[in-house]
Amino acid sequence: MTSKQTQTIVASNNPYLILNNQGKTLHRLELTANQHILGRDPQQADLIVPDDWQVISRCQAYFRKVGNDYQIYDGHGGKPSSNGLFINHSRISPTEGYTLEDGMELQIGQNPQNLIILTYFNPRNPKSVTSPSQRFISLKNKSVMLGRDTNANLQLDAPTVSRCHAIIDSDGRGTLCFTRSQY
Repeated sequence: MTSKQTQTIVASNNPYLILNNQGKTLHRLELTANQHILGRDPQQADLIVPDDWQVISRCQAYFRKVGNDYQIYDGHGGKPSSNGLFINHSRISPTEGYTLEDGMELQIGQNPQNLIILTYFNPRNPKSVTSPSQRFISLKNKSVMLGRDTNANLQLDAPTVSRCHAIIDSDGRGTLCFTRSQY
């Protein structure tokens, strides 16, 4: 006679984080309390990352619950972290913080060689995605700018897209050139 084991999986409605360190991923760090600290130091942090993730400080970020979402602050106790916490290349303050929204991506550190991506998800407060009003754009004899800027030919409303994210241009011979924006 064999016994069959079953595993029950319970999906949680709590906000959570996913951290990506150059392909190594920490899945679903749940946010359940009114405040949390993310870091490597188990004496201070309750959202603990592996000790070999050196880009993350002992106390990298402080989370404070506000309504259904969380506010994030760089460092803890007004003291900034060593490598910083960024959204769209702007540093998040240890005193002012930043209100997180579902699907938002933040960066820990600035060096692309060891950058860590922190993604916030909130199943209780999912961000609605709006489809672009324009489905196609003619590339004939003109450049096309993609980004969040109101002057962009194709506006993309996402926290990971810069104001002028890219420019598509023709070289006159039918070849398209993609240029990443410098701002």
